[in-house]
Amino acid sequence: MNDNYLRGRITYNCRSSVDHMVQDGVTYTYQVQAVVSYEERTDLSLPASSTPSGQVTNLTAVEARTGILLSWNAPTGAESFNIYRGPGPGQEGPDCIGSSADVNYTDTTATSGITYWYYVTAVDGYGDEGGPSNEATATWVSPPIYALQGIGGSDGALLYWAPIPGVQSYNFYRDGIGFNSTIADFLFDMGGPYGGGYVQPCEGDTYSYTYTSIINGHESLPSAPGRVPWVSNTIALHAEPEDSAASLEWTPWAEADSYEVWRAVGSAPPVNPVMIGTADGKDCSGVTVRYVDTTATNGGTYTYFVEPVEEGIAAFSSNTATITIGLPVPIWDPGTPICHDVINGQDVENGRMMAPQDQRQSPGIPQQVTCMPGQPLNCEVEAATDNDHWTQGTASGCEPDAVIYTWNCLYGTFNGGGSTASGRFATYTAPSTGCEEVITCTISDGREKTDPRYDVPMVRQVQVIVPSVQIL
Repeated sequence: MNDNYLRGRITYNCRSSVDHMVQDGVTYTYQVQAVVSYEERTDLSLPASSTPSGQVTNLTAVEARTGILLSWNAPTGAESFNIYRGPGPGQEGPDCIGSSADVNYTDTTATSGITYWYYVTAVDGYGDEGGPSNEATATWVSPPIYALQGIGGSDGALLYWAPIPGVQSYNFYRDGIGFNSTIADFLFDMGGPYGGGYVQPCEGDTYSYTYTSIINGHESLPSAPGRVPWVSNTIALHAEPEDSAASLEWTPWAEADSYEVWRAVGSAPPVNPVMIGTADGKDCSGVTVRYVDTTATNGGTYTYFVEPVEEGIAAFSSNTATITIGLPVPIWDPGTPICHDVINGQDVENGRMMAPQDQRQSPGIPQQVTCMPGQPLNCEVEAATDNDHWTQGTASGCEPDAVIYTWNCLYGTFNGGGSTASGRFATYTAPSTGCEEVITCTISDGREKTDPRYDVPMVRQVQVIVPSVQIL
């Protein structure tokens, strides 16, 4: 037999032989013959074909939510693939970091913010490994786990989020369009930015917000969207005397083509109201819409309300506002905010967070507690006061205002169900799975911002760590 026909010789008691003189991608046919002596040989075996393992091509590396996703094209005959990784080009280690039977692989061991280089080899059914593929590089940044949360109000959408260890900054997007993060008004610091910023869309609209993590200039995939609705079908009307007229102001409604202004003689509820005029709609340039009633009689008492009109139909009625024309009205002094009282000439703060731990927050740097999955946590704030001072002509006085306590959480529940609760006391129950969240108690007077007695709410918070496994 010549060398082109016989490539490997099988020795006694050996049942295999490796052909090292092949080329990648070329198919070869083999037969075996047993030799007893030079003269005595068996018949040739049935032919068998084989193609050596070739080289992986078109390797790509992209960022995924759980790591770096590798994809490639497989050569003919490949049954599995080995993955190699290194900190720089040509620096992949001698040992593979994993293997795959498919033409893709997710490197879940990548460290957030670190750039890696990869190549992949093919392995055939005989365990032979082909040469390395082209290199591919990618950087994985840990994406936000939780969606942005938000509260809509007349000032805009207050956005807040949970911090991510190691993240240097965040990018924010509204309906897929980035907006300048310099609007952020940082409220707290928990080892990383934890805050919020206001944006100013129109009343009645709902916006979708996402955010991304930034490490060393690399941006993560976006968070899940968080939708922040604006208060719809609500108009906050405020009225006050202006010389011998009545000045009316209200928050705009996004769908209004115009507004009808209604007036009744006497105090609320209005009896036999009459439409006295209209105001233009579709006004989102300012926070309020204004109308002046110059037909009111000096000394008279009137009750007003407005109705937004959409396509010729009045949609709903606002709240009512009652005033007396020509008499001095109380001027409220906002100098004493909610949760503050003047005692012996000194400003004394109250309404502090008392439980789950008495850290006397002033102001809101969230304290951290641990609560096991499914376990209760008693929450309490100190009794708050809201004393509103006023002057009316030469008279003056102080009138206590109502105080409203509103608890909020994202993943647990309050008082056996629901993400909100009211009152100074609430029982928080941790979710059944591990997470991190912030319990918030907002102390407010329940008034609209257009109300002259409105006080900025006081926010008390505590950070809750719910471990994934029980701590022994």
